[in-house]
Amino acid sequence: MTTPRTILFAGGGTGGHIFPALATARRLKVLVLFVGSSFGMERTLVPANGFPFKGVPVKGFIGVSWSRRFVRLPLLTVALAKALFIFMVHRPRAVLGFGGYASLPSLFWARLLDIPYFLQEQNAVPGAATRMFAPGAKAVFSAFPGLPVKGTVILTGNPVREEIRAVPALEGVQPPLKVFILGGSQGSSFLNRIFTAAAPELKSLPIVWVHQTGKKDCEQVRETYLEAGLEAVVEPFIDRIWETYAWAHLLVCRAGAMTVSEAIASGRPALFIPFAGAANNHQVRNAAVLTEQNAGFMQEEKNIGAAALAGFFRGLLENLTDLAAMSRALKSLDNPGGMETIRRTVAPYVGGAVAIS
Repeated sequence: MTTPRTILFAGGGTGGHIFPALATARRLKVLVLFVGSSFGMERTLVPANGFPFKGVPVKGFIGVSWSRRFVRLPLLTVALAKALFIFMVHRPRAVLGFGGYASLPSLFWARLLDIPYFLQEQNAVPGAATRMFAPGAKAVFSAFPGLPVKGTVILTGNPVREEIRAVPALEGVQPPLKVFILGGSQGSSFLNRIFTAAAPELKSLPIVWVHQTGKKDCEQVRETYLEAGLEAVVEPFIDRIWETYAWAHLLVCRAGAMTVSEAIASGRPALFIPFAGAANNHQVRNAAVLTEQNAGFMQEEKNIGAAALAGFFRGLLENLTDLAAMSRALKSLDNPGGMETIRRTVAPYVGGAVAIS
């Protein structure tokens, strides 16, 4: 007979759901089985990080056409059946859901089978899975204060890799300004476009650049910078990202939950350019958590272009001392005890078998 897993981790679809789950799994000394979409990036990321993974054939329903929803409906039925089989074989004592459409089949069975379940919400605005399952959850672990859902909400911050948290705050910033442009784990075509368009104006400024572009645009961005005479390190993906955080004075990024949380943990001020198509405009709210406390900058997509971008950097270069103060403010917002809070909350439901590594 298969050895029972202590906790089933459910979620995936994007890095914003997977990376918090992996960070949590690495810290909790407990048997973990990941269940996610057999089409999502979790199918390769989770095994690569040394954890067992079971995929169910589920795809997203939000933000897609009605025709695609109709086509994907039979997949959901299969996903529910396969998730039930996984529950019967592995008999989890508890379920921890990290959001995304990939978490829905497991959370459905946890609720129906009366298995204790918990949720971890990465954003300041709750996603569909959190809104749907929060009323029956034992607890919802919230990244940001004031999460508007029913049930027991516990503020823990997002699980962040300890290497990122170990990055020291900025003590002082002198030219050249070191800027790290990142568009999330898969890159941002929008950021790639506006920076390549602005390259001729940016090349004369005392700034050095690292740009994580994603695979699709990497070569084009690299060639455009070269033609414009802008010196930059351009990579599709940076694995040891904490080293680049430590190097940087400023981030330019979207405002996904984990990006915002990593800016907080690393103490790196950021120019946030929220993704305009984010569900419920949640990226604007994520960034606002920091900008309302003078711990970051924000420009919405509709207001930023090549000229505005160059103007922002010219203005910033005249006030570099503000970045060190922002860095200290960010570090003060971090919640390094969040993982211990999760451990204490989950432990009674799994026989006290959870320990922090």
